Order: sequence, then C-alpha cells, then structure tokens
Amino acid sequence: WVCLGLCLGKKLGTEDLLYYVKKNFNNQNAIISSVGVDLDTLVHISEDLNLPNGDASCSPKSKYFGGDLRKSKALDATYLAVVCEGVSYKDSQSPSYAVFQYLLGKGSSVKWGVGQGVLEQNILKSNCSDNFAVSAINYNYSDSGLFGFLLAYNDKDVSNVLKAAVQSLKSPTVTETDVSRAKNQLIFSLVSASESSAGILENITHQAATTGQVIPFEKLIAAIEAVTIEDVKKTASKVAGSKLSLAGYGNVATTPYLDNL
Repeated sequence: WVCLGLCLGKKLGTEDLLYYVKKNFNNQNAIISSVGVDLDTLVHISEDLNLPNGDASCSPKSKYFGGDLRKSKALDATYLAVVCEGVSYKDSQSPSYAVFQYLLGKGSSVKWGVGQGVLEQNILKSNCSDNFAVSAINYNYSDSGLFGFLLAYNDKDVSNVLKAAVQSLKSPTVTETDVSRAKNQLIFSLVSASESSAGILENITHQAATTGQVIPFEKLIAAIEAVTIEDVKKTASKVAGSKLSLAGYGNVATTPYLDNL
C-alpha cells in the first residue's frame, strides 16, 4: 500500500491508512492459521481479535499488457526483471510452470556454486564476466500470473547477458534430464518446507490466503511427479510466444529495449 502510494507520487496520510485498514482488515478477509494449536484455543484467539464485520475484497480481473520501464541510477550494477504473462494457481498448467521455473533455474543450491539451470548456463556461454546472479520467477495469482526472471549484473555492459537470458525464454532447451532435475529440486524445496513448524505454517497460510484452500504436501508432490516432458515443452512454447515486459534499475545505459531482444 505504501509502495503503491509512492509509485503514484502521492503522499500518504493518516486518513489514507485508516481507510485502508477499515476496508480490508475485517472478518471476511482474515485467515487464522496455526500448527500444534487445538481448535478451541484457535477459536478463542479469533474471538479475542474482535475483527469488525465487512465485505470480502474483490478486485477486477487483471489484464496483462506488457511494457518497458527503466530508471537510471548511479550504481555499478544493473538490476533487471523480464517477465511474460503466466498462469493462475487455478490453471491446470500451473504444475508444469512450476517445473519449468526450476528447469530455468533459481540460482545455485550450493554456496558459491554454479547453478544447473538453463538461464545460468546460457549466460555463462555468452563469454561474459561471472559477476551476475539470475533466478527464474513464477508468480501465480487468482486470475493470471507472471513468469520470467530476475537478473543482477555487476559490470559495464549488460546487453550480452540479458540477450542470453531472454534467449532462454524464447528458445529453451527442454530435455528429459533437465525436467527430471527440475522436478527433483521442486519436490526437495517442498519437502524442506515441511521439516519445520514455521515452514508448514507459512505454506498453509499462503495457500489459504491466495486460494482459499490448503492442499496437503502429498497432493502437491503427486501433481509435480505427474508432469511430463510434453507438459513442460508445451509450457515452454507458450512462454516463448508471449509478449515480454522489462523493468530495469541502476546502470541501465546499455540495457537493450524489448524490440532488440
């Protein structure tokens, strides 16, 4: 909310924040979740909160347009986000998008190591310096989503690095080996999140807040295991044909525009 106000160039005051709280912080928008707490105790806690009655938040369906936004700043590094329209969490393709994200790579799983993802490997082949970090992103919302990557580069000319990363989206290599690796890494991340009460609580709260339901870990893992190489290829083809958006910050002087990517 505060970030939105700043982006719109508005100064937020007490009345703005009070209006936001009154409109959104009510019993129709609240989710109370716990791990290791009995139901009676949870009911008492919810009653003690004494949240006011209100209407559930309802936003109009989002429409993806694409675009190019950059802000120059006197920094040594360039920070970029390149995305296309993804899918909602309700979409039957959402598991294959999740696998495709891990196929592209979320950075190295070993400290100071080199990631196995397609993004990082393609950038390394572009003969650039190794002063970069890249990670695929996959955000799923109620009506749509965003899919792409975040890239940070600490050198003068980011153009070759960016082009190599974009090429990973436009013509990715999808092999049985890469799909198997991606599925194993995704499953490992889910299993790791279930090893602690804090991880379980975060997972079920996020699911409940975004989808209105909680899917057990076993079903999530089964959905991932069911993804085939054909599913991932179909997802990769859809991403390759999508309209891209670019946002840049920092040393963006050498950042190519979308029509040159």
